[in-house]
Amino acid sequence: MSTHLDAFLPLIAPLLSGHSDLATGSRLAHAPRWCAAPKREIISRLYNLLLRTVLSARFGDAQCGFKAGRAEVIRALLPEIKDNAWFSIPNF
Repeated sequence: MSTHLDAFLPLIAPLLSGHSDLATGSRLAHAPRWCAAPKREIISRLYNLLLRTVLSARFGDAQCGFKAGRAEVIRALLPEIKDNAWFSIPNF
């Protein structure tokens, strides 16, 4: 796992307090324990740069790390996902 389980509670705390609707963790945060091969690291960082510049994303690591969201927000977002390949929508 690219994100240690110690990061789980800090991830969900803003959701539980009502401060946030969605949260993401990152392997690029303070002192990561995971190291990628140089080619993979370059591709990952370029992809993240693309997300920030083209889509104005305010997060820095979309591929790895934890993702969490309040159930009602996730339920509203899931019908908007368009993917016939590998993404499956879980039953809540």
